[in-house]
Amino acid sequence: MSFFPRGQGPWLLWTPVTAITVAAGVEPYVAEDMMRWLLAAVFLVSALPAFGMSIHARRQPRRRELEVRTGRELYRRPVHSALWLRAEAWGAAYLALAVWITARAY
Repeated sequence: MSFFPRGQGPWLLWTPVTAITVAAGVEPYVAEDMMRWLLAAVFLVSALPAFGMSIHARRQPRRRELEVRTGRELYRRPVHSALWLRAEAWGAAYLALAVWITARAY
């Protein structure tokens, strides 16, 4: 495994960063108690593309790859991952953060 993202992995990290930046931009115009709801919505919106990317990757056909050292043929599906975590894990983490922030709002 490598440190670098595979597939569309960078999108897993840039989606919440972009959404948080937008939320920070509208913060002066939003009431303080509504900011928690906005932040929960940010992570919920970030979870949806992560789950969508994981479903998309699982539905792709396997691709034939040739292993350089041994010469074996391998059939692998595309994987979207960042920091050793697959897209499903990022989606679950973002969804858990959204639920946690919503629960703290009460």
